[in-house]
Amino acid sequence: MSALAQDHRNDIFSASAASIGIFLGQRGLPWVDPLAGALVAVLILRTGIYILRESSAELMDAVPSRQLAKQILKLLRDLKGVKQLEELQAHRFGPHLVINLTIGIDGRLSVSHGDAIATAVEETIYNSIPSVLRVHVHYHPADKKHENMTVDEILSEGRHHLSPYQPQYYE
Repeated sequence: MSALAQDHRNDIFSASAASIGIFLGQRGLPWVDPLAGALVAVLILRTGIYILRESSAELMDAVPSRQLAKQILKLLRDLKGVKQLEELQAHRFGPHLVINLTIGIDGRLSVSHGDAIATAVEETIYNSIPSVLRVHVHYHPADKKHENMTVDEILSEGRHHLSPYQPQYYE
């Protein structure tokens, strides 16, 4: 929607610049027309770069924002059975979000009880954040390492669990 609005704005500027350039060109200032064209070209280039940056950020999974992470962290702090939020990743799926998160629970609980807590986490997020399409909750025993993590630590935790696989390139 934003890209369409910017396109319409560029159309207005280019039509106005062409009109002014023609009008002043007929009045003895022929250099105004190419100058107006150059200004419109710079505006269109700037808009194109802005749209490219915005769309590539969404395509490259530049989510979640710190605001979303804080919102989820606040929701989970009030949820019974969740001791810690250890990892949070979200991906765009059209206008929706798919959220993957890892929580720490009491390690002495049964698998069924852990599943009930994970289901409660899913329902809480679905009911609180309208754009969420899917929530994947992973849980395991809480540990000291992940206790009292900040939002930045939670967001960076996903990068620590990369596959040890290293591709080999042959010449």
